[in-house]
Amino acid sequence: RYEVVFRDFSFSYDLYHEVAIYDDGITQQTMPYHEIRNIRDHGYTLTNMDFLVDENNSVFIRKQLDHSITIEFNGQDYDLTAKIELRRNLGTAPCIVESEVLDEGKDILQSGIFGAMSEVYYQSWIKVRQTWSDGKVTEETYINDCAVQVELNSESKKYKVLPDVNIIREKAVIVPGETEETAEGSPTEYIRSLVCHQSYVITYNYFTLTYEFKDMIPVYDDNVTRHEMPHYRFEEFRDSFRLSAPADDVVNGKPVWGYIFYSEMAFKFGDVESAFDEDISVYVRK
Repeated sequence: RYEVVFRDFSFSYDLYHEVAIYDDGITQQTMPYHEIRNIRDHGYTLTNMDFLVDENNSVFIRKQLDHSITIEFNGQDYDLTAKIELRRNLGTAPCIVESEVLDEGKDILQSGIFGAMSEVYYQSWIKVRQTWSDGKVTEETYINDCAVQVELNSESKKYKVLPDVNIIREKAVIVPGETEETAEGSPTEYIRSLVCHQSYVITYNYFTLTYEFKDMIPVYDDNVTRHEMPHYRFEEFRDSFRLSAPADDVVNGKPVWGYIFYSEMAFKFGDVESAFDEDISVYVRK
């Protein structure tokens, strides 16, 4: 048996050859025989077929899969071909049986769009031609509102009491987070968005700062065409900091030198250069 395995289904070629056994009651021996050898897989092709509406008014799109192999037997090559009809249930008629992306785009953002804002919104849109099972052909434009965010987490924002102000940046790493699916921002059932989380963790000799990033990937999916819509992603991270001049202050009833730790998180958002600033109170005992 030669099995062909795909993600959602499999099929096999049952390959047989006979083996004769001599047995006269005293002597038993396998007689000479030929085996099936040298199986060569030539891959497959997919051909679109007309959609089908069955007696239950369910709509199926269909494709024909043609697959072939060559086997060697007794010094000769033999070609074997499998023809399989594949069906996928699209739901109850009428429904979309064919679609084509005609155009798409997204808002043009200005440099420095984040600044002091932690959350930014922009729109992504897609124009699609849809062919329905009842013969209707429509052209629709769908707009998705994308919300993206960068912020310093709450633990990092807390004031810090240090032994001195010799702050040294040791390293920074990007930590991938979870990806979740949401219908937020979409006016249609055909668009859902992947919300992607990641963190940028900066380690200093005395403390750690964690910036949390959330971006959104809208995906058009009408059960026939699945298409990732235009979007922006956070990339090319850079961080820097500086300290203010000291000022007299008091923490827990004790005199301290007070400083402002200015942290800047710079990055590219798509092809747009931007940065996000945070101020953190830092104290050193006198």
